[in-house]
Amino acid sequence: RELNSNQPLIDTWHIDVLTDYLERVAKGEIKRLIINLPPRCLKSLAASIALPVWMHGRNPALKIMSIAGSRELAGDFERGTQELMRAPRCRALFPHLKPEGPSGNLYLPHGGQRISCVVGRILVGRGADLIVIDDPIAPARVHDEPRRGAINKWFDAEVILERLLATLIVA
Repeated sequence: RELNSNQPLIDTWHIDVLTDYLERVAKGEIKRLIINLPPRCLKSLAASIALPVWMHGRNPALKIMSIAGSRELAGDFERGTQELMRAPRCRALFPHLKPEGPSGNLYLPHGGQRISCVVGRILVGRGADLIVIDDPIAPARVHDEPRRGAINKWFDAEVILERLLATLIVA
């Protein structure tokens, strides 16, 4: 309701399954997770916005990296994160969440950080406790072998190094 107040939530079984798995990620029980859901099924809202806010609320020293398939999508996730952190219900639960910083990085007073990145960019050396990769390739390009190969090569070169100590979600 905080991010889409004019749109009713249709409670379905997939939301329970999704939130159960994301809760297990937050608890550290799952270190690698791939989420495959059709568009408009709350995957991005849950994995790229709500989960990082929830985890920062519980541990404001975490470093969370949010990687999106495009600059526009990365910006949407960052705005959604800021909007959720400023929502009255979230402020009531987590009054210590006071994001600061330039576009692309949100810094929290307790040392935590939300880093916004785009697929294909250099990640090495940034490090994170949680890495969320959301829609790394556009649906129209999934059959484009060179593009898919380039993303796989980027993933092997950049994300593999960063995820050795991090939890990884590909949504």
